[in-house]
Amino acid sequence: MANLRLDCVSSNGRLRSYYEKRGFTHRGDVSVGGAPGQREDDGPVTWVSRYELPIVAS
Repeated sequence: MANLRLDCVSSNGRLRSYYEKRGFTHRGDVSVGGAPGQREDDGPVTWVSRYELPIVAS
């Protein structure tokens, strides 16, 4: 079975609620280096929430 995974900034409660209302399961929060949309080893850290939804083949 495959899963669709979506990530969003952890502080975005409105988007997190949207994902959860549509059946996505919260799989945890992780920190990533850089501002949202960037990946850097130094600089700011952004907390990201990961969500998954099983994909059922038809």
